[in-house]
Amino acid sequence: MKTKCISILLILLIIFIFGCNGLCFECIDNNNDKICDKCGKDLNKGKYYSVIVTGHTETLMEEIKEKYKAGTKVEIKASPVTDMTLHVFIDGEELGMSHFDYDYWGYEFIMPEKDIEIFFTFDQFYGKDEYTFNELYYWVNNLNNVNKIKVYNSKNSFDKFSEVYYITNKDVINNMKNILNQTLVKTDFKKEYINCERTTIEYYVDEDYYSVELINNIVYWYDFSTSQMFRFKDDNYILPSYIMSADNKTYKFEYNGFSSDIKKMNDDSFVERFYNINAIEFIPYEGNIDETICKYYLDSKYGKIELISHNIFKLKDVYYEVVEGNEYWAYNIIDIDK
Repeated sequence: MKTKCISILLILLIIFIFGCNGLCFECIDNNNDKICDKCGKDLNKGKYYSVIVTGHTETLMEEIKEKYKAGTKVEIKASPVTDMTLHVFIDGEELGMSHFDYDYWGYEFIMPEKDIEIFFTFDQFYGKDEYTFNELYYWVNNLNNVNKIKVYNSKNSFDKFSEVYYITNKDVINNMKNILNQTLVKTDFKKEYINCERTTIEYYVDEDYYSVELINNIVYWYDFSTSQMFRFKDDNYILPSYIMSADNKTYKFEYNGFSSDIKKMNDDSFVERFYNINAIEFIPYEGNIDETICKYYLDSKYGKIELISHNIFKLKDVYYEVVEGNEYWAYNIIDIDK
């Protein structure tokens, strides 16, 4: 019995002097590195941490647990949503998508040694405030050979036409392309923007074009499901001058999908609908007019638009010639009485 007691006392003395290699009675972590200073034990090993889930969770295919063991691989599956992308953030850092197909969207991560919050959102701009044009518009790198620019100044009024400026001057084109080198900062939509004039810039590469829309010098980005406003980081930045350098100028009617009733001049009876009138561009016409051939008119929000011929119309005692989008105009009025 005496020998046994002596052996136990010797073991305790050795542990006290030399450490325990995983056998210490009370681990100490003065360095706060989650490793025992005495025995080297991983103090996080086997420990569980909490998960808080917030945001758009309605598309999740499987429930996320409230706790996971540190080091565990966590997999998240969500049902795809048409024309939208689910963005996942862990403590403010975006988690990339690991699986993408028609069956499900997949995300995965290793559970860290701490409590976390997982946030789900369809807002692709949730993660940060500053952006380059290249991040917003995939086509920016395709503009090496811009041969033409069209700038639309929308008046947002039925009393005025939109103005369209055609630009082929290389120096002006380069100045307009420099807009795309500016840094943008996310900003909120304001009600006063609704009735503001808008500027749309179309960059043409051969027959293809790519457009940027601005409202009061604020970039208006949108796609199928969402929209976002961006101001220029440089508060003093203004668009380059282009009006005096334009090759020519035309006019357009306002509003996408604008349509009107075609009626007969003699009795105001309905004939058919005129669609996509906003697709045409026109200029004032000063040639000779035979008004006796006018049989129809458009009952529009601009007033009575008299259809003189396949490319001439009259509005408020002024004659105009259709110079762009003739196919839309002709489709609607040629042989209308047959």
